Amino acid sequence: MNNVVLKGDVEVANYKPQQLTEYAQNPFIEALPPIFSEDDVLDRFMVTPRISEQDKQSETNIRYHVLKRVKNFIQPLPIHFEVERRLSTLIRRGYLARNPLDKSFLERIRVLHHLREDEEQAHKYIDERLNHIRSTADSLSIIGISGIGKTTAIERLLLMYPQVIKHQTYEEQPFNNTQIVWLKIDCPYDGSLSTLCKSFFKAIDDLLGTRYLEKFGYLNRVTSTMLLHMTSLASMYGIGWCTCD
Repeated sequence: MNNVVLKGDVEVANYKPQQLTEYAQNPFIEALPPIFSEDDVLDRFMVTPRISEQDKQSETNIRYHVLKRVKNFIQPLPIHFEVERRLSTLIRRGYLARNPLDKSFLERIRVLHHLREDEEQAHKYIDERLNHIRSTADSLSIIGISGIGKTTAIERLLLMYPQVIKHQTYEEQPFNNTQIVWLKIDCPYDGSLSTLCKSFFKAIDDLLGTRYLEKFGYLNRVTSTMLLHMTSLASMYGIGWCTCD
C-alpha cells in the first residue's frame, strides 16, 4: 500500500472565542481557525505564479521553462467559496456530539477502547448501541469529470486548516490530546471496504508514526471489526473530516 498521503501543518492548540454559542466550550472547535470570510478564502486559496524581471530577461530556452509556472495558477471560482462554507460547517457540526469535555462522549471512547480488546463483544455492541448513537456528522460529495480540478480544490481548502492540533491544557486544566482535523486517503483500487479500512490505518500511521495498520489491518481481520477500530480511532483523535479521492 503506497498511497500518497496529503499532509498539512501541525500546531499547538490556540483556543479562540466563538461567535456561535453552540461552538463554545468545545476544545476541538475552539482550536480551529476562525470561520473564514470570502476574502480569507481568496487570499489562502489563490496561487499566482511569480515571474521576476530577471526571468523576463532570460534567454528564450529559459523563459520557456518559466512559462510552465502558469500551470500552478489557481483562481477561486464561486463554487470554491460554496465548498469552503460546506467544509467549514461540516467540520464544526461534526464536533458538536464529540465534545471531549462531555462525559458521555468520554464514556463512549472508553467503551470502544475496551471493545478493541474484546472482539467477541464488539459486534454485539455495534448492533445494540453504536447504531443508535446520535450523530451531528454530515457528508459532502463532489462529482465531476476527470481533470476539472476536484482534487486540487479539496486539497487547497484542506490546507487552509492545520491537519494536527496538539492540545496540552484547556482553561488551565490538563488536556493532553491529539486532534486530527482532516485526513485524506485514496479510494480503494479494488472497491473493497477492507482496503479502505487499511488505507485509513496507514494514513494515521504516516501522520502520527503509529502502527495501527500492523495492529488492526492484518489479513485475517474481519471487516466489521476493522470498522470498529476506525470508529474508535476517529473518536479518540477527533477526526473532523476524512475524505476519499
